Amino acid sequence: MQSGKPRAAAAAEERHEGAVRGLAAAADGRTLFSCGGDGTLRLWAPAALKLQSTADVGCACGMLRHKRDSTLVALAADDLSVRVMDAVALRLVRRLEGHTNTLTDVAWGADARWVLSSALDCTLCAARPRRGPTERPPLP
Repeated sequence: MQSGKPRAAAAAEERHEGAVRGLAAAADGRTLFSCGGDGTLRLWAPAALKLQSTADVGCACGMLRHKRDSTLVALAADDLSVRVMDAVALRLVRRLEGHTNTLTDVAWGADARWVLSSALDCTLCAARPRRGPTERPPLP
C-alpha cells in the first residue's frame, strides 16, 4: 500500500493455500520470500507480486528468517525442526532438530555462520547451517 491505495496483489492461483506465516525481503529489494501453512517457500517479484518460484518445504512453516547478505533462509517448521534452505537453488541445505515443543524464534548470527532457535521447551539451539552437529548451549 502506498497512500492508502493497494499497489499489487498476487494472482489467486499463485497464492499460498492457507495462512502466510513468514515474510522477508532480499537486501537488493528484487525478491520477496514467503512461507506458509501449506508447506511451501515462495519467491516473488515484489513490484507486481509475480510468483518467481516455489519450493516444497515438506512441512507447514511457522516463521521465516532471511540473512540479508546470503541466499539462505531459515524456516521454523511445525514438525519442531528448523530448515535452512538455499532460496536461489531452492534446495534444503540442512534440517536442524533438537526441540521438543513449539519453536518461538529463529535468528541468524551476524556472519551467517550460525542459526539460533528457541522453543517453548525452554531450550536454545545453535547450529552451523552448512555443517557440524546441533549444539545446545547451557542455560544459566
